[in-house]
Amino acid sequence: MVKLALKSDHFRLAHCGGIILELKSLICSSFSSCSIQFSRRECDKVAHALAAKGCNCPKYSKLL
Repeated sequence: MVKLALKSDHFRLAHCGGIILELKSLICSSFSSCSIQFSRRECDKVAHALAAKGCNCPKYSKLL
């Protein structure tokens, strides 16, 4: 649903429409191009492991 919401304007009047518009604006202002891909939860194990490892870094733990 997130992929569909970011690629279209169908969700602008939805309850979370403001967040979707803000996210789209942030993506456009931060990146010259962007590709949104869907992957099943089974494929996320590496991403979750990297995120967990990053949360334990002393440099970034002060920000959280």
